Amino acid sequence: MSFKNLYALLGVAPTASDTEIVKAMREMAQLQLIELDDLKLCKATLLNPEERKKYNAQLFAEHPEVLGELTKPKETEEVKPPPPKKTTRSKKKLYVILASVVAAGVVAGAVVYFKHYKPLWEAKDAVRDILKDPDSAKFYNVKRLVNSKNELLSVCGQVNARVPAGGYGGKQLFVYLVKTKKAMLIPSKRPESIGKEYFYSTMYRINCLNADPDELAKQSAEAIARSVEYEKLASEREVTSIYDIEYDRLDKEMVEMAGKMEEDRQAISIFSDSDDE
Repeated sequence: MSFKNLYALLGVAPTASDTEIVKAMREMAQLQLIELDDLKLCKATLLNPEERKKYNAQLFAEHPEVLGELTKPKETEEVKPPPPKKTTRSKKKLYVILASVVAAGVVAGAVVYFKHYKPLWEAKDAVRDILKDPDSAKFYNVKRLVNSKNELLSVCGQVNARVPAGGYGGKQLFVYLVKTKKAMLIPSKRPESIGKEYFYSTMYRINCLNADPDELAKQSAEAIARSVEYEKLASEREVTSIYDIEYDRLDKEMVEMAGKMEEDRQAISIFSDSDDE
């Protein structure tokens, strides 16, 4: 996990007091501009004196420019002559302008932050809606997928939640389609139906791995057609006597077909043969 500047996340300076930090955390939470995990991290780190000391030391090591700004010497009054009294109104006007610029920057940053994280929150909510125990959901590796036009298409990741039998069932892949606002859980184990296996695999590869939808759809259609042909050969061989010359031909074709089907599966399927994964 990359190191986070928690002060920047809250929009406060590293010299901020506990009161200022608590206020910033409350405002970010009310506006839903911060994830729960980040909020907990801020509370555990910045509101604990010992943890904050350790964190600051790492922050200044990771981002020396932050320490540079804090230790930057202030300009002495000799650098610029004191302004004449008639500029008092101009100074107030300048403060208003600067305050407006800073406020605009904060708002713009908040909009960008909100735009980035809102789909992630919506995706998690949609996934919770299809879980047996939504309150127990834990999310991992949640990411956004955009197309070449920088348009957000989907949100993908993993979720782990409690199952009716008790305990957590293990991490499970999910896909959230932004356009339809629908979430789908990918089965943890390979489906018995080849059609379902290719359906889930195609959905995940296109929406989470950025695979070419046309090419993958073509591959899936050919693979399913091959499996149907294999079943026909198997049915025909079953009613053919082993002493018939046709039996050997059918048997050979089935072996060749089975090899091609395994190649199809490896090229398309996202499922593992192991039950442990």
